[in-house]
Amino acid sequence: MSAAIAGAVRATSPDDYAPSPTTLTFESGRQQMVSEGGCHTLVTGQGGLVSVHTTPEGRYVLFSGPQCRGSRIVASGEGSIEFSAPVQANSIVIG
Repeated sequence: MSAAIAGAVRATSPDDYAPSPTTLTFESGRQQMVSEGGCHTLVTGQGGLVSVHTTPEGRYVLFSGPQCRGSRIVASGEGSIEFSAPVQANSIVIG
């Protein structure tokens, strides 16, 4: 497991932790909600991501390809962010 994915996924028992609900906003204005951990493919044809909204402790890693493994990491962080330029991402891991 890559260090970035390991950083996004917390090492606690399922009873102690649930990933923070995360809302992704695309250039088109469309929003996608992700509320379960693991790798998720993002909707296509909506332009790049302009923001990630989550709790202050919510972590995420955005990847260039539709599969998280083997794809280039394009952004990662903790808490909400509005990007200065749209981020071209096709999948996300939240934790």
